[in-house]
Amino acid sequence: DSPVDALMWCVGDNNVCSYETKVGEMFGDGFSEFENDSGKRQFENTRHLMENSGGPLTVLIGLCREAGVEFFPRVRMNSHYLHQAPGSPLYGKFRVEHPELLIGRPGEDIPEGTIDWDIRTGKDFAYAPVRDYMYSIITELFERFDIDGLEMDFNRHPAFFRRAEAYQNRYMMTD
Repeated sequence: DSPVDALMWCVGDNNVCSYETKVGEMFGDGFSEFENDSGKRQFENTRHLMENSGGPLTVLIGLCREAGVEFFPRVRMNSHYLHQAPGSPLYGKFRVEHPELLIGRPGEDIPEGTIDWDIRTGKDFAYAPVRDYMYSIITELFERFDIDGLEMDFNRHPAFFRRAEAYQNRYMMTD
C-alpha cells in the first residue's frame, strides 16, 4: 500500500559494476586489498549474492516483481571523480588500460583547479571504443535481465568530450 511504483538503482560508477555483469568490470575484481571496510563489504556482499541468489540485480528485480514495482537500472554514462586514483578498485580497469580514450590525455599538462583538470578522467565519447563499451553495458542489461526500462544518467557528470571539441562532437551522443 505504498505510492511507490518504480525503483531506480545505480548499477555502478566509473563503469565499475555492482552487479552480476558479464560485460562490464565488477567492483573488486583483481583486488585483494581495499581502501576501507566499506569497499571490502561491497565486494563480499556482491559475491555472496552472486553465489547464493544470482546476484544483486537478480535479487532486486525479483523483489520488485513480488511487490508489483517496476525496476529501472541507472547507468552513469560518465564519471570523473577527483578522488579516485588509478590504483583504486573504483577507478576502473577501462581507464587504466585505455588512458588514450580519456578526456585528459597521458602526459598532458592540465592545470589543477581548472574545469579541464576536473573532467580529465572521464571517458571521451569521441572515440568509438568508448561508445561501443557503453553500448555493450546497456545492451547486456536489456538482454540478460527482466527490466522495465533504463535510465541513462548523463547529468551526474555531464562532460563527454574535451571542452574544445564538445560542440563539434555533440551529434555522437544521439547518433
